Amino acid sequence: MSFFNATKSFKSVDSQGHLLPAGWSEVLLILWLVLLPACSRQNEQLGRVTGTITLDAAPLSEAFVIFSPTSSGTTSYGKTDANGNFEMYFTDSQKGAWIGLNRVQISTMDIATGDRAAIQERVPAFYNIQTELIADVVPGKNTFQFHLKSDAESALKSSRTH
Repeated sequence: MSFFNATKSFKSVDSQGHLLPAGWSEVLLILWLVLLPACSRQNEQLGRVTGTITLDAAPLSEAFVIFSPTSSGTTSYGKTDANGNFEMYFTDSQKGAWIGLNRVQISTMDIATGDRAAIQERVPAFYNIQTELIADVVPGKNTFQFHLKSDAESALKSSRTH
């Protein structure tokens, strides 16, 4: 077999000038066309989640919101703006929360940094570390309103003792 005949099966050249087997560029093109939409597609296990949080009828600003699936899945997070509005994120670049029942934790506590003192918790433990809040996330768009009360935990305890 001559060199010419051996190189007939090599029709493509990669970025470093190496010969690729015939059909290789077509395979790469097909893979690119198949994988590109998959990379940009939303996770089908997520529902888009937005909402508003108030504490004693006032918007709760700068609050951290966590949605944790009650069965299986990955936690999502969000933070309220000055008007108490939030949007949940599954990753830094992917919006949403896991479909199904989610335990919801809301907290304003933040740790100290070099130039900022720690922020004290304004939300009762009843809504964060001892939360009983549940949100049922469905496919598509979801909007949740959480109307928190500063005295809800004590009111609940007194109603359970009677």
